[in-house]
Amino acid sequence: MKMTALYERISREDRNEGESFSILRQKEYLEAYAAANGFENCRHYTDDGFSGRNFERPGWQQMMTDIDGGKIGTVLVKDMSRVGRDYLQTGFYTEIYFKEKDVRFIAIDSHVDNSCSDSLEFAPMLNVLNEMYLHDLSKKVNIGFRAKGMSGQSLTSTPLFGYKRDPEDKNHWVIEPETAEIVRRIFELAATGMNPHRIAKTLQTERRITPSTYFRRSDMGNRYHARRQETGDYDWHRGTVIGILNKREYLGMTVNFKTCTPSYKAKQIQNPIEKQVVFENTHEAIVDRQAWEKAHEAFEKPKRAKAENADSNFKDFVFCARCGAPMSNLHHAQRLKTGTICYYDFFICSTYRKSEHLEERQCVQNAFSAKALRPLLKETIQTVSRYALTNQEEFLARLQREMLAEQPEQTKQLKKRIAAKNKRVAELDRFLKKLYENYALEKIPEERFDALSAEYESEQTQLEKAVLDEQRQLDEIQSGEDKIERFMALVERYRDCTEYSDEVLRQFVEKVIVHETVKDEDGERSREIEVYLNFIGKFDVPVQSVELSPKEQKRQEALKKRRIHERNKRTQKRQERMNAQLKNESPI
Repeated sequence: MKMTALYERISREDRNEGESFSILRQKEYLEAYAAANGFENCRHYTDDGFSGRNFERPGWQQMMTDIDGGKIGTVLVKDMSRVGRDYLQTGFYTEIYFKEKDVRFIAIDSHVDNSCSDSLEFAPMLNVLNEMYLHDLSKKVNIGFRAKGMSGQSLTSTPLFGYKRDPEDKNHWVIEPETAEIVRRIFELAATGMNPHRIAKTLQTERRITPSTYFRRSDMGNRYHARRQETGDYDWHRGTVIGILNKREYLGMTVNFKTCTPSYKAKQIQNPIEKQVVFENTHEAIVDRQAWEKAHEAFEKPKRAKAENADSNFKDFVFCARCGAPMSNLHHAQRLKTGTICYYDFFICSTYRKSEHLEERQCVQNAFSAKALRPLLKETIQTVSRYALTNQEEFLARLQREMLAEQPEQTKQLKKRIAAKNKRVAELDRFLKKLYENYALEKIPEERFDALSAEYESEQTQLEKAVLDEQRQLDEIQSGEDKIERFMALVERYRDCTEYSDEVLRQFVEKVIVHETVKDEDGERSREIEVYLNFIGKFDVPVQSVELSPKEQKRQEALKKRRIHERNKRTQKRQERMNAQLKNESPI
């Protein structure tokens, strides 16, 4: 027997507008109606504190899942506004979705029953009126928000790090001594030319508490949505430092309308500086104008030039073998004694790099010279292409065997990853909508809203891009013959190519996996680098054993001895420098 779903919803806006039907009263009302009209096997689906402007509500989503699973035969709600206040989406559910799923829908007070066609005539008008209510409510909130902002009062519900509310006036900020000292320390370090990353490391060494730690320990912990305890109380990050350095409020001014919302259905966006409203001397400044300008003069100085021939075009497909993360493409310039500047371009594990502010590094550096990447790719492409052209039947037969063996597992893993990413994208949509509601109701401060919304939107963009890439890979796996033909067409097209441009390399290369450097018994260093080609993946060309001539054997032995000699020489020099340094540091 199918269930009867009793759906209740109330939002904070409803409570503010004097909505009389609480969740408890809605439940009692629906249960009484179900009992009086013979509806049995009832189950409640409840959304307490969720706006009707969107349908990403846990109770509603659970009810949709059960409807899709064929568990529900009837849905009862108090009135159409409990379903939602977006007339297009509400109309879709009440007029299309429920009918397609053979679910009877009844909105009791609105006299809507989809089993009776006459009752649906006024349903669209009710949906429009409910959306008009939401539009009017949004307009009232914006008017009040604007009036408060233009009066010079701060629009943030929580004072910035370094301040606290004045006990005698909740709209006025006063300095909080402990955290204000940390803010001054940040500006002091920035004025010396120290970059945000080094400032964060210094604060961590000095065991200065982070803003999230402070708000978590204070009575504003829950409302501030403080960061989890995973990284500790003193783990500063460069982004936090930059955010503090850019806050004009530390000069004693109030800055309102940093963000705006084009409409009540749109996401919040950054407001241009010329549209922001600034009020001077609204509270005591933590840093003076001279300290601010000195810090920003050093903080905003031009960055060092990058390497001219940097291979940053390949950073999207170079990955660390240990953790699977992309390799960050870095540039380094060193001035030589001759006065010239030598540029270095290299890759390091992004997991290792991002953990530099933590007490313990994650993964390993796994540094790899970008200068060696281009020749490696060129050699791989030429070797595989030559083998494919001269041994075409053997090449095609081997590819077909390998693809048939790998296809089921690859398909399974790709589908699993795509489903997980799509689920996360939907979660982020819900988080963003809930975040905006909390901000509109002044439950979180503006700077926290800006940081979280930017973080969620950035993650969502990356996930959507990854889903497209993995879906493309899935489509290609499911058409193996077509992939082989496309690779052979690529080989034929560049049969006589001698100069491999970035565009040509990208057409051939899918990804590069960089392994850690290892040493053999003789101290020789080597590393494995796997090159995966588009359409065919990693392909190892059979190597024919070649017997070296006595002359070549002698040359190889001489080269090996020379490498050992140079390595020992470098080790000796390094030890001499360390001994000299220890001697200089020892007390006289």
